[in-house]
Amino acid sequence: MKNLRVSFLFITFLTIALSHANAQKQAYNWYFGDHAGLSFTTSPPHALTNGALVTNEGCATVSDTAGNLLFYTDGTHVYNKLNDSMPNGYGLDGNSSSTESAMIIPKPGNSEIYYIFTLDCFEDSFANGLEYSTVDMTKDGGLGDVVSKNVPLLKPATEKMTAILHNIGKDIWVIAHGIGSDSFFSFLVTNSGVNTISIASKAGSVIDTTDAIGYLRASHDGKKLAEAIDYIQKIQIFNFDNLNGKVSEILSVLVDSLAQGDGVYGLEFSPDDTKLYAGDFFSHKLYQFNMDSAIDSAHFFFFQNYYK
Repeated sequence: MKNLRVSFLFITFLTIALSHANAQKQAYNWYFGDHAGLSFTTSPPHALTNGALVTNEGCATVSDTAGNLLFYTDGTHVYNKLNDSMPNGYGLDGNSSSTESAMIIPKPGNSEIYYIFTLDCFEDSFANGLEYSTVDMTKDGGLGDVVSKNVPLLKPATEKMTAILHNIGKDIWVIAHGIGSDSFFSFLVTNSGVNTISIASKAGSVIDTTDAIGYLRASHDGKKLAEAIDYIQKIQIFNFDNLNGKVSEILSVLVDSLAQGDGVYGLEFSPDDTKLYAGDFFSHKLYQFNMDSAIDSAHFFFFQNYYK
């Protein structure tokens, strides 16, 4: 069933995430899908056809501050800028069938160390949960190597995670959701490393195994989270305190306009955070949620249909 999601997932990402790519050269190169890729080092962007990934869902790519590719991963294998596997870049406990299988976070204050956060998937009963591995770019002649793997953080965990800049402007919160609970868990990444002791918050619906698929996204100002709950066609919007890592619910929306078994999967905030875009993967429609009126009306509006 998950294969049905792929076309919408990437359309949403490509449409909305351009602001991130243009603002930060660390996002100038993307690898995803079946050997697919894009480079934003030119205008217009050009296709990359040399990628090693074959994945239906979660993946992540990072470049340096000048926009030069460093590495990419599907949460199980890590590939360097030459599109070769890093010497120790295998056996990560993510899964390419997880919504957000991998997320790359730079170590604050250190341009050579990166953390890969991974999530297991529904098909694997979420067995490995949320873990992280460490990449040292000084290894293998500057091509990088995975120097530690699969440090456990949260088991079991859904297929949802995101990251938000701490209020002080340099540390980073990594936020995930537990299985069989209404709890979010926020882990702080600092120049000392990843704090494995989380900040827990109870907010929103209990997420069971059948609800664990779909995106968790953060607003650009770091003050809101949006969570897609796939099979029950529900989107929840939360306040996030980027000083203490706490989550609190402000709005819960059942997407009534998604009919006949359609489900919500992809999410993204507009660059100015005034709108939330959501997509169902069966009818391939994109919906626009107007955040300015969300608190009062909680209405979704049909925005665009990319496919017939």
